[in-house]
Amino acid sequence: MSLTKLERSWARTALATMFPSGAHPRLPGADAIDGGASLDDVCRAVPARVALGLRASVWLVALAPLFVVFRLRTIVGLDDGAREKVVLALLSSRFYFVRQLTLLLKAFGALMVVAATGVRKSIVGRESLVRLGRN
Repeated sequence: MSLTKLERSWARTALATMFPSGAHPRLPGADAIDGGASLDDVCRAVPARVALGLRASVWLVALAPLFVVFRLRTIVGLDDGAREKVVLALLSSRFYFVRQLTLLLKAFGALMVVAATGVRKSIVGRESLVRLGRN
């Protein structure tokens, strides 16, 4: 079950919003991968019901500006600030299915970014990015 060209574009933009470059000096953003092509590869490899959920999550994020910022645009047609506002609104929605579909896309995006060539080398074997324990 492949994604359409439009869905790949939406996925690329959504993942770039969720994983911006420059957020941390050791972590690349979604620019380490082609989010649309990577998600398309995943959709062709996973069971149909998982691919359907991923497609639904892409459609949800892509069309959310209509309901979140009340603009007649998809996620691609917004500036970076508005995109972030839309994604944060979806992740904090009072509706469980909205939060979970958005989180599904974000979880797969994180797996794809970390699996990218060169990314694992930049984070494995170094000091932890997050400190755990008591201060």
